[in-house]
Amino acid sequence: METTARNERDEGLIQRFAAGDEAAFHAFFALHDPSLRRYVRSMVSSGAVVDDILQETWMAVLSAAESFQPGNARGWLFSIARRHTARHFRKRAGEPSQMETLETLGLNAGWGQSFGDDLAAAHDLRKALAHLDEDTREILVLRDVEGFTNEEAAEALGLSLPATKSRLHRARLALMAELTPEVNHA
Repeated sequence: METTARNERDEGLIQRFAAGDEAAFHAFFALHDPSLRRYVRSMVSSGAVVDDILQETWMAVLSAAESFQPGNARGWLFSIARRHTARHFRKRAGEPSQMETLETLGLNAGWGQSFGDDLAAAHDLRKALAHLDEDTREILVLRDVEGFTNEEAAEALGLSLPATKSRLHRARLALMAELTPEVNHA
């Protein structure tokens, strides 16, 4: 579904459940809970914690629906989930855990190396994602798994568009480094 049409549908549902339409909330929940669950599960490993975060998120969505400002409904929803996930980690939102140079990330990702078809078989993608820090995993899940646009991801993460693009570039390099067989960087 086109982003504009999806957003209009979501905004309409939010307005309806903010006015007390329980069926509209159930429809909104059914549309977004699977991707929201994937997102939260990518950030935390415990199923019980995922369920707790999702419950807190959906309760916050209900509470905040009346104050929702039309714009990016999906970004709004995921930013609520992000805040509740961040509370779990008790860390400042938007602050990367570590910052490596682009050159180091590129070398670790195997720039200039030829790996043929072995790259896909080298590591399981889930295992590689699990090795990444939360901020890196988060941008990859939003953009490359959930299909957020850069603008939607920026809103959900509370970042500027350039910062989002930069974080995505670094995250993709970090993922490639996890998926790339060890190379000698000497």
